[in-house]
Amino acid sequence: MQEIYNAKAESFNKYAPLFHELIQKNGSKTLLFCTASVSSMYPKGFHDLLDMEAAMGKELKVPVAAAGKAWLTYWGEKTTPEERLALYAPDKAHPGKKGSYIYACVLYAALTGRSPVGLTRVIPKQPDDTITEEEAKKFQEIAWQVHREVNP
Repeated sequence: MQEIYNAKAESFNKYAPLFHELIQKNGSKTLLFCTASVSSMYPKGFHDLLDMEAAMGKELKVPVAAAGKAWLTYWGEKTTPEERLALYAPDKAHPGKKGSYIYACVLYAALTGRSPVGLTRVIPKQPDDTITEEEAKKFQEIAWQVHREVNP
């Protein structure tokens, strides 16, 4: 289940349990996907989404794939606008190739419960150097760290 960048806790807290109930009734399992916020909402939008989704994950006892937190962790405390925008697509709202790679690592950890460290860095139909070995290792390690922090 994925929110939208401007989701409000009141609506999310009302409807997420209802979707969770339907998911369970149909024999599936819920996973909350906490995306990164749009660049103009940095950093508050990221924290708001994470707080809302992490609380719901605990309430429903379901895993949270905290992609936005992984982005924040990657950037660290001191980041420039240029460094932040490197994870976005040109629209500054959706993830670009590097941001999507972090998403994939976070989702892998949440879906499997295993570390993404060592997974391929190659993105099909993209240049081989889209994600460098160093970037891939860092993205993978951060995804695993964040997964364990958010899903103890």
